[in-house]
Formats: sequence, structure tokens, C-alpha cells
Amino acid sequence: MKLTPRLQTIAELLPKDCRVGDVGSDHGYLVAYLVENHWVSKTIATDINQGPVDNAISTLKENNMIDLVDVRLGGGLEPYKDGEIDIAVIAGMGGMLIRDIILQRLTLAKSLEFLVLQPMTQQTELRKWLIANGFEIFNEKNVREGNKYYEIFCVKSGKTEVLDAIQYEIGFKGPLPEMETEDLHEYEAFFTT
Repeated sequence: MKLTPRLQTIAELLPKDCRVGDVGSDHGYLVAYLVENHWVSKTIATDINQGPVDNAISTLKENNMIDLVDVRLGGGLEPYKDGEIDIAVIAGMGGMLIRDIILQRLTLAKSLEFLVLQPMTQQTELRKWLIANGFEIFNEKNVREGNKYYEIFCVKSGKTEVLDAIQYEIGFKGPLPEMETEDLHEYEAFFTT
């Protein structure tokens, strides 16, 4: 199974043999890829709506993986029991919705090894909230997909040292070191216009 650059980057951030919960799994492509590549020891795919749950089930059936992934209907982190996952992926939704999902099960979120977050909007506001509420942003990636750029960051319970207010805008690991110069200029123009 081939993933989009955004989902591929998320997959590559996950350590081998971890237990992953994919919140808002949609079609289940990420969990299917992780199972196909024997990357994780356990996967749970969840979504708040029945349609995406059905889509994920369909993807897994088509790839003969339906018995290898637990698919659940439910919002945010609510469908997860304490201690059953190491990492939660919350991707493809607005930054403030991601904040609300974490806030609903804050104790669970802080108990995880880490969370992989990929907000579609309000990245700055999400960073500010995370730092104000005891999360460390310890890894960041930026990926181009078509004519869009996506910011992906890994967070865990801890403290992020803020040196400059601009870090809320551009991140805490420097100005996109993995990007080519041309992409960097396009990225800066994309977010400053």
C-alpha cells in the first residue's frame, strides 16, 4: 500500500513494534500500511462517524487485514482504554479540535509515550496551548503534498523551552531543516500570504 507524503511522514515517526491508536482514521490507510509493513505490534483505528469506520473496515477487508486491526466507533481518545496504546496519531483536523480531543482525556494523553499531531489549521494556537498545558514538542517534520504544506509534530508530557515568540509560528526545531531551498521559499510564502 502506498501512502500520501503526509501519511508516509507520520508512519516514519512511529517506532517499530509500538501500539498505535489512529484517531479519526477515515479510510484506515495509515493502519493498513503499518500492518502490511509489520511496523507495529497493535493498531486501533477510531472515528467519530460511522461512514469513516465503514471505510476503514472496507480498506482492511480489501487487504485481508480485518482481523489484525481493531476498528471502533467513537470520538477522540474516548474509545481507548488506559494502557492499551503507546502512541496516538491525531491528524487531518483543525488544531483546536486536536486540542479539544487531548483535553477530553488529558490524563491518558499525558500517559502515552507520545502523540503525533498534524493540524490542518491553527498550528500556532495548538503549539501555544500544548506548551501552556505541560507538553514538550520534541520532534517536528514538514511535508509538501501537491501545492500544500503540512506541519507534523510529536509531543509528550514535559516542558518546551520557548526562546522566541516566533517559535510558535515556525516551530521549535529550526526553520524546516529537511526542506530544499526552493521548497522553503514556497513554504514561507504559503504561510505568510
